[in-house]
Amino acid sequence: TRLDLLNEEKLKIMKDAGLRSINVGIESYSDDILKNFKRKPINIIHQENILKICDKQNIKIAAFFILGMPKDTKESIKKTIKYAKKLNTYVAQFSIAIPYPGTPYYENIYDKITTDDFEEYTASKLITPHENLTPNQLSGLREYAFVSYYFRIRYLLKYIKYIFI
Repeated sequence: TRLDLLNEEKLKIMKDAGLRSINVGIESYSDDILKNFKRKPINIIHQENILKICDKQNIKIAAFFILGMPKDTKESIKKTIKYAKKLNTYVAQFSIAIPYPGTPYYENIYDKITTDDFEEYTASKLITPHENLTPNQLSGLREYAFVSYYFRIRYLLKYIKYIFI
């Protein structure tokens, strides 16, 4: 769901009804990157507040981040990774921007896609030219995101917390 659709009252009702986890799209720390990608940014203070409420109610959050959106840079991606670590959700998924058929992104960039093999349309490969990043740079940043996220004491403590709930 989108975090801007949630509030404390809704979360309590859903928790009482059996909710134990939610998948949310954070996508990027940068509002400018999101707007350029035709995404509606969610107020960061609201995001953080909702995640704190979920944490207090022992609702696991899986947060999804997109790396390599148009206009993304090494610096903007590192800020997104840093923000992911600050949020410290139970799961963090880092995907490379993929122009899936039927999406506005696909319509805007289909003539630049480097493959017509749909098996290449994965969250781990860049299949379009990027103005600021090479495929190797983006792949390296994605690997850095996963390693630096999951190999932290703060994350391990959160993971252990959920084992005993």
